[in-house]
Amino acid sequence: MPRPGTTAETYVAYGMTQKLFEACSSQADYSIPQATQKGAQVPKTEAGEDLGVGEGWWYEDHFSHNAEHRMDVLHGFTSRTIRNKFLKDLFIQWRGVLAAYDEGIVKGDAVLGAAIWRNLWKASHTGPDGKELDWTKIARVVAYMRRVTSELSQVSEADLISQLCQQTGDKPSIFGYSELDKRLVQGKR
Repeated sequence: MPRPGTTAETYVAYGMTQKLFEACSSQADYSIPQATQKGAQVPKTEAGEDLGVGEGWWYEDHFSHNAEHRMDVLHGFTSRTIRNKFLKDLFIQWRGVLAAYDEGIVKGDAVLGAAIWRNLWKASHTGPDGKELDWTKIARVVAYMRRVTSELSQVSEADLISQLCQQTGDKPSIFGYSELDKRLVQGKR
């Protein structure tokens, strides 16, 4: 490792945070395959929002770059002024989401579940398919967040990147989906 205070320190820090961002964002990655196909129609929700194909279980400086890239490449926002407006909105929303989740982590599962419902399901009683919302999905997300928070608290800062990406036998990485999350919601150990 380079000596602290050297020019390389900035690049090492950026490289490490990039790896951390990639490990975390892989849980909520999405793409819009039609965006790269000439003349293809991008699917939309009933509200007119672009509908991507999600990968992974979920969805700071890296986030802004990635969001701006996706606005340009996947959604066709070529104007930097428009992208900057959306980036400012995303930043405000991000701060609100963090505050809501922090409050839920401190105050309990009901408050955390309400924050998840507002932020992931847009406070709707129906899912994206128009059917009645399956509330066990929210409970699974709460269980997932509690498990991940607990596991992260046991990892030293120096080992964080390797632990996030590491899968041991049948046990997934910290952010990976675990059957334990499902069993916790069902009341089984």
